[in-house]
Amino acid sequence: LMSKATTTKGNTHKRTQKPQRKAYYDAGLVRKHLKYILDAFDVYHKQFNNKRYVYHYLAYGENRTQEIVFFKRNFMHLCGVVAYPGGSKAFYEDCRLRKLAVNKVGFGHRNHFQNKLKVIKQLKQLAQPQNIGITDGVICYKRTDFGTMIRTKEDILAIGTIEDRLTKQTVPLSLINVQVDRTQLRTLITNYICVDRLEIFDFRTGEAVN
Repeated sequence: LMSKATTTKGNTHKRTQKPQRKAYYDAGLVRKHLKYILDAFDVYHKQFNNKRYVYHYLAYGENRTQEIVFFKRNFMHLCGVVAYPGGSKAFYEDCRLRKLAVNKVGFGHRNHFQNKLKVIKQLKQLAQPQNIGITDGVICYKRTDFGTMIRTKEDILAIGTIEDRLTKQTVPLSLINVQVDRTQLRTLITNYICVDRLEIFDFRTGEAVN
């Protein structure tokens, strides 16, 4: 018989208050990477938006689970964008309508913005349990405590999670290009547990998604 799984509520961290990040604007740079953003949007909209992902894994002799819920408002931050008129939901809608205002996209750091967009389309691998692993325990990365990180087995990308203030659900906060930042992610690289199984549910209805 399978033992009862433990949900890793203890790994969920609330975001600490930080000064608002300064936004930089470069329409040419955004336009250059626009296809990356829109391609990533198509993946996110189809496979992640309003979905609850339940990752099952074995850690320290226990069957555990980690739930992550993906909302519209999370996509903008995964792209490395920190400012857009109307906020993250407007950013999402303009991506859907293919009318993103490139001159109004504010990013926090040029290199981080570009590094995220180089790998963001590979988000689709997070829906393939054979290709991903999980970190069981809190990871501090660039002054942010992430409750859990999900990462690809290959050095491609990782997603840091945190507790959503509105829903109290664990949500994706930051996308990390592991190829670039691997030296700063030694804990993530070594503390890696393979995912055994993945269940996906519609967050609104609770129904399982094939």
